[in-house]
Amino acid sequence: MTKVILASDNHGNLANLKKLLALENDADYYLHCGDSCMDEDEIRPFISVSGNVDYFNFPMQRTIAIEGHSILMLHGHKYISAYSSFDPLVKLAKENNSQFVFFGHIHRFVDETIDGVRLINPGSLSYNRDESPECYARIIFEKEEVKVERINL
Repeated sequence: MTKVILASDNHGNLANLKKLLALENDADYYLHCGDSCMDEDEIRPFISVSGNVDYFNFPMQRTIAIEGHSILMLHGHKYISAYSSFDPLVKLAKENNSQFVFFGHIHRFVDETIDGVRLINPGSLSYNRDESPECYARIIFEKEEVKVERINL
């Protein structure tokens, strides 16, 4: 079993990031989908990608292997807007032989499968555009089963 904590879009809100870490202190991976507005030391232990308002030297995307699954992680701003289709992300995942896309940018929680690609957005740690509470995702990889849970702060 592998536990992943997925966060995004805290936009400098260090208090909510610390609150998340206090709640989730036993994860195998801490992943951040960008727009943290923080440098590598501030965001540690998270592994991050760069968002559209980040000014630090994170890669634009990463490919991560967990429990035999290939995961494409990116912010998403170059491919989608807040309310557009996720088709460009599905296409990108297939081009990269990834079964999952972890992404941010849209400030709302998503767990949806399109054409065999599972798209997961943890929502925002600063504000969600659908006016729901700030949130993140807890993802459990266990053999072939992957459980995704939205956790409100």
